[in-house]
Amino acid sequence: MRNVIRLALFAGTGLYEKLREEVDELVKLGELKRQEGQMLLETIDEDERSRTKELQEKIERAVRQAVERLPPVAIRRDIAAIEDQLQAMSTRLDVLEAAVLPKTSVPGTQ
Repeated sequence: MRNVIRLALFAGTGLYEKLREEVDELVKLGELKRQEGQMLLETIDEDERSRTKELQEKIERAVRQAVERLPPVAIRRDIAAIEDQLQAMSTRLDVLEAAVLPKTSVPGTQ
């Protein structure tokens, strides 16, 4: 996920590609040695990784806090378990009623 955010930041700003182009241009002009340019890009990349990691951690904390503030929600398996319990209770009630209550005959059924 961190790489996705990092790539999104780079893609959104076009920053890394632009920096690489600028460094390449400075190397071509002789104002910067290739090794210096590579070190510069690596340093920038490391800094960006660090900032991206910090941003990711902040996002994760914010999401966790938001989820914690949400009211509890029954999920499907909870609802299914409750339905099963209700069905079992209903069946037991039917059995108990049949045993305790006198049987009434409906005219025309016997």
